[in-house]
Amino acid sequence: MLIAEIHGHRIPEAANSEDYLTSAVFGHLRYLSPKGFWNELFKRVLAMPDTASRTLGDDLEQRGIDLKTYDEVSIRFWSTHPLHGCPDLILVFTGRDTHPLVLLIEAKLWSDKSGTGEFDQITRYLRLLDDPGPVLPPLPQNFSSALIYLTEHDCVPELEDSVVAFGHAGAARCRIFRLQWQDIVEAAHHASRKAAGTEKLILQDVADFLRGRNLEYFRGFRRLDIPPIEVRKLHVFGRTLFTQVPLPIPFKPEPLMGSEGILGRAFLPTGFKIEKGHWV
Repeated sequence: MLIAEIHGHRIPEAANSEDYLTSAVFGHLRYLSPKGFWNELFKRVLAMPDTASRTLGDDLEQRGIDLKTYDEVSIRFWSTHPLHGCPDLILVFTGRDTHPLVLLIEAKLWSDKSGTGEFDQITRYLRLLDDPGPVLPPLPQNFSSALIYLTEHDCVPELEDSVVAFGHAGAARCRIFRLQWQDIVEAAHHASRKAAGTEKLILQDVADFLRGRNLEYFRGFRRLDIPPIEVRKLHVFGRTLFTQVPLPIPFKPEPLMGSEGILGRAFLPTGFKIEKGHWV
């Protein structure tokens, strides 16, 4: 359906569906390699304020994690945990000579996270990462992890509540990151410049799809393609009635004939005249 929407064939019932949006976008991104796009994206995944890292990319670098060392990334939709719920996405980066990287993503569209206190959604997913054994499908052993909250709006106040609810504020703040759908457009656009073949096509399609949903940052008004015009003067009964009247170039002044001769001039399409009150 992503391709259908790009070409204007939309399903109104799916317009505000978080699950539809998430599956359409990440269902395509799962075919990308661990490099390229993901590096661009993680530069835009912001850390919580007042933490040592500014972005997830910075955080991974500080931890000595390099995406170039991974051979594969798998995206798991709606994995389950018997106690801590069902997150939208779990990204698993794996390689032969490095520890796995697990990124849990909770995605929202026009809504806030659910639950408060001990039932706070983000808090429960932090606990899921601390207790990964019961997750289905199973996660790899000895992984590094982080949690990303994906929204279309600024979500710091929501996440501050989750930090408090978790109970270990310092540890929670360093593990929670925030991302906007608009950032995916930016990352896909920049990564597509260096991509080729199928990866380039996927990135362009994802960016076009999100733009069609108006999930992109405002970059100013676009200039309309208006045909060139000339400034002419309109005369009636020998007097200038209007000045600085913009008219398309193909129009030119033609005489208006009356019983006493020329009454004035009107601007008509090239090749047209008025005789006896009729176009000729």
